[in-house]
Amino acid sequence: DQITDAEAVELEAIVQREVFPVAFIVDGRFEALPVPWQHFNSGPICERIVAAIPSVGRVEYLADDGTHAEPLGTGFIVGDRLMMTSRSVAEVFVNGSGVGPFTFKSGRSSVFDLGREMGFSPMDLSGTLRITRIRMVHPYWDMALMDLDHIPRWVKPLLLSVLAPEEMQDREIAKIGYPAVLGRNDRLQQKGAELEMSVLRNVGGVKRLVPGTAKGRLPISSYGQNVPAL
Repeated sequence: DQITDAEAVELEAIVQREVFPVAFIVDGRFEALPVPWQHFNSGPICERIVAAIPSVGRVEYLADDGTHAEPLGTGFIVGDRLMMTSRSVAEVFVNGSGVGPFTFKSGRSSVFDLGREMGFSPMDLSGTLRITRIRMVHPYWDMALMDLDHIPRWVKPLLLSVLAPEEMQDREIAKIGYPAVLGRNDRLQQKGAELEMSVLRNVGGVKRLVPGTAKGRLPISSYGQNVPAL
């Protein structure tokens, strides 16, 4: 209750390195996870995760010269050419909230890529999908929906769980995304950046997986509202 929203963001840099290892995703599969997560490496759990990996991509914007892309955050295919990302990502290149009207910010060409695995070339735009329309930027949840010009035929939308968060208490989960290293200024923040880089093995903005457990629902401050979040 005594920290600001900005300080709360900094707390996200604090991680439990041994309990929740971060694995690179390469050629659509994740690196073998160590104890206590080795049961993720084969069988039905592995198959379910691998099936979801192609539906997760990186939201980006093209450089001014159009030769390479810069990362913004993670997005998920959730419908026919429909991508979901966070409102904080959308705000980088979108004006407006709610159901619109929306405009794209001047000078920002926004795109989406389902690859961007370890070792990719930033100048390889062969898998880039164009963001064509903003459907919704939620007024107080950190979520936005937008249309893509197309998606590959082998990419399937992720399905929303119908379980309540309370029913998922202590259930094992896996997060797939593109964690980036945040800029730090003072000494304490710099130590956080060093920890992030050691966990991410000095590479940010590439596709990764981290295992964990769901911990039910907690209140959180989100764009001026107090909301219950998993």
